[in-house]
Amino acid sequence: MADQPGVLMFDLVKTIRAFLDDVAPAPGDILYSNAVTACSLLAHLADEARHERDCTVCGTSFTLTAGQVAWFQSRSYQLPRRCGKCRRANLRAEGRPALS
Repeated sequence: MADQPGVLMFDLVKTIRAFLDDVAPAPGDILYSNAVTACSLLAHLADEARHERDCTVCGTSFTLTAGQVAWFQSRSYQLPRRCGKCRRANLRAEGRPALS
């Protein structure tokens, strides 16, 4: 799964955060500037990794965040085709509990 862009980006964010927590480089340090540059790049990638979709039931446009995309991809799930409101309505119609 690591070759999928959303999962890879999610892993990079975790790695950089762990690095900053463990090493705590000083602001003038080259490691600090590299970490800041990497975080800026990841923020840009996160914006690009958002998926704008149209609900197949109601036609409403909804957005999946990079974290949501990574979560679905890491479990080999297809990305949702229904918006959150329609997904919850579908679960209730099937008699399954739906989170609010």
